[in-house]
Amino acid sequence: MKKEFFGELDKFIENLADKRDEYKILVFVIEKLGRIPREVIKYLVTEYDFLEISLLNTINFYPKLKSKNEKFEYLEILVCEGGTCGAVGGKEIYDFLTKKFNLNRDGIIESKKIKVDKKRCLGRCDKGATLVINGEYFYNMTVDKIEEKLKLLI
Repeated sequence: MKKEFFGELDKFIENLADKRDEYKILVFVIEKLGRIPREVIKYLVTEYDFLEISLLNTINFYPKLKSKNEKFEYLEILVCEGGTCGAVGGKEIYDFLTKKFNLNRDGIIESKKIKVDKKRCLGRCDKGATLVINGEYFYNMTVDKIEEKLKLLI
């Protein structure tokens, strides 16, 4: 982890009205890094006296904060079909995945342990069509980009 990031994090926290607002701090980390590394949790505990259990509870409560390091039963793909994402390809991506994997009614293909689900909003409206694959966010996605990403994952 680069020292520059921790400097940015310190500055962000310094400018918060409520310096104990775990949610805002963790959203900042996700937006900068795309995930919440264990090293950042330890830094917040050490430098700002947050309780680790409280940070982990906040992460577990808000789906958009879940770490890509979690263990998933399936390769879980969430596709945003909300207003912005739906307009820029979210619906086409979901349809593509449904056809590609011949998913059942629950969005699951058992043989490959893949689960695809669509969501109304993943909270990244300014970043184009958004996908979450096992907790990791991907932005400005297209059918071609998801096909390339799946080649690496499957």
